[in-house]
Amino acid sequence: VRRKWKSSVKDSRVTNSFASVGIDHRAVICRVQMSFRKKKRMVRKVVYDVSPLSTEQDLRDRYAVSVRNRFDILQDGCEDILSATIKYSWFTDAVHHANEQHLKPIAKRKKIKGCFSQSQGDCSKGVLQQRPR
Repeated sequence: VRRKWKSSVKDSRVTNSFASVGIDHRAVICRVQMSFRKKKRMVRKVVYDVSPLSTEQDLRDRYAVSVRNRFDILQDGCEDILSATIKYSWFTDAVHHANEQHLKPIAKRKKIKGCFSQSQGDCSKGVLQQRPR
């Protein structure tokens, strides 16, 4: 039994059913309990394009104000009693909210069939050039 299925075998017995025939093989009888679980789908994390923040001053100011306002609303009146973990989770929530408001998500790249290169510019629309013989 392979390592993957080792915990599934509940009972196993060896029988000498072939002893009268003169064969050195033995039959193994196993009781197996299997449970098939569906693999959980992971939620794709949205990645935002932050490059406009470095070039556009107006967008940078609006983004900073949005994060500051959202974080202040979440933290209002509770500065002394909150742990650093809670404050950090609120800060990440404020940044996520500001990202949704001000930034555009980066589109997911589609894989080109037959292209083994990391950059899409190396393959011309999935057509591979034939090697000279």
